[in-house]
Amino acid sequence: MIVQYRVALLLAVTCACRDAPDPGTLGAKSDAVQAAPPPAADAGPVAPPGMVWIPAGTLRAARGIPAAGMSAFLLSVGFLSIDAFLTLMLTAVRGLALGEASLAITGATVAWAAGSLWQSGRAGRIPLPRLVMVGTLLVLAGGAAVASTLWSAVPVVVAFIGWTAVGVGMGVTFPTIPLAAMRQAGVGEESSELSSVLLMDVLGVATGAALGGGAVALSQALGAPLARGIGGSFAIGFVALAVLLGTSRRID
Repeated sequence: MIVQYRVALLLAVTCACRDAPDPGTLGAKSDAVQAAPPPAADAGPVAPPGMVWIPAGTLRAARGIPAAGMSAFLLSVGFLSIDAFLTLMLTAVRGLALGEASLAITGATVAWAAGSLWQSGRAGRIPLPRLVMVGTLLVLAGGAAVASTLWSAVPVVVAFIGWTAVGVGMGVTFPTIPLAAMRQAGVGEESSELSSVLLMDVLGVATGAALGGGAVALSQALGAPLARGIGGSFAIGFVALAVLLGTSRRID
């Protein structure tokens, strides 16, 4: 449920920021559209519109807003690779009832709010790259605790504790990355710069869930245990979060 609300909100903000026209230029844009000649038949391929929605240097995490965008992408990949299959692991691998497994989601939700509350009181005093690193380390540590419960010898309560730690880490990291982008944006450019970061976040949501689903599907196709496929999804998340530790240093 957390993921669905995040995706809907971020998509709405992204579309609103990109599509809202400037009232002072509506007439000029209308005239320009009417006067523009049709494209020539041999003009060649046109670049996909999405390619200009992110700042140059985003894919290599160039310092500043591009690094913030890539960090948002990596955070969502790391989180969704674990989040998307947490309930499946608790029910299908560890044998919990769905109601019991949902307690982990509830705990992480409360912890996320607590982490955001803590972050809001320190974002003006602690460098933002440090906050992102602290939050990411919490997500990594909590995710490792969750992954350890793929082995039946580890008490399942460790997954609940670990996922609560992930919630705190996300509460710290998730709002810090857009804040870094907004601080660096020029006057009047805050919405457009923020929308690129939010777009990367949504792409990370889709990528993390897709890669994780691919790992699970591959394990099932090969006849491997479900725990092995879920472990592969978790490993994808850990790689993304490890890379995030490096890109977070460039967000300011």
